[in-house]
Amino acid sequence: TLVALLAGLLIRLRRRHHLRRIKKSTSLPRRCTTRGKRTTIKLRKVRARVSVGLRTWLLTQRAGGTIQQPDKHGFFAVSVTVSAKGRSMSQEELAAVARYLQKTVEENLTEMYVSAVEMGVEEGNLHRQNYMRTKIPPATLSKRLKEATFAESVPGRVKHVMTKLLTGKTLHTHLGMIGYCTKDIGLDHYKLDSHGVTPAEVRRASVKFLSWLTITGWTMADC
Repeated sequence: TLVALLAGLLIRLRRRHHLRRIKKSTSLPRRCTTRGKRTTIKLRKVRARVSVGLRTWLLTQRAGGTIQQPDKHGFFAVSVTVSAKGRSMSQEELAAVARYLQKTVEENLTEMYVSAVEMGVEEGNLHRQNYMRTKIPPATLSKRLKEATFAESVPGRVKHVMTKLLTGKTLHTHLGMIGYCTKDIGLDHYKLDSHGVTPAEVRRASVKFLSWLTITGWTMADC
C-alpha cells in the first residue's frame, strides 16, 4: 500500500512538473499574431502532452502495473489484516473492526466481507484477518479502518492495517480467502463476522483450505 501511494504521488509530481514546463515553453508572446507561429506552438503543445501521457504510463508500469484498479464492477477484492504490533488488540478494538465493515455495507460501499478474530502463531497476539469486496480503494480503506479501530487507543502504540489486492492465485481467490479467515476455527478466541456469504459457503471454503494445507504440506505456522 505504501509503495502504491508513493508511486502515485511520484506520478502526479512528475506530471505537474512536465505540464509546468509545457506551459512555460509554449506560451505565446504578446506580439505573436501570425498564423504560422500559432500553429507551430499548438503542435508543440500536443506533442508535449502526448509525451507527458507516455511518461505517466511508463511510471505506472515501473510501479508494478495498474495501481489500485477495481474490477469491471467497480470493486476491489482485498485482504485486510488489522493488528496492534507488540500486543493483542482489545475486545473493543476487535469489535470496532467488525462495526466499521458493517457500516461500509450499510453505506453501499461493500458487497461482502469476512472478518475473523485470530491469534498470531509467533507472538500469540489477537488481531483481525479480513477479506472483502469493496468500492473503497485499499489506501483509503487502510486509513479509515485505522481511524475507526484505534480512535480511542492509547496514543503512541503502534497500529497496523495491511491491505493486499487479491492476485487470483493460490489462496488469493474468493474461496481461498474465506477459508484462510477460518484457520483458527474451533479455538476459544475464534469469532467470525460476515456479510454476503452463507454458512454453507464458509464451511466449504474452510474444508478447501484444510485440503490445500494437506496437499501443499504447509502448517498454520506457514500461513
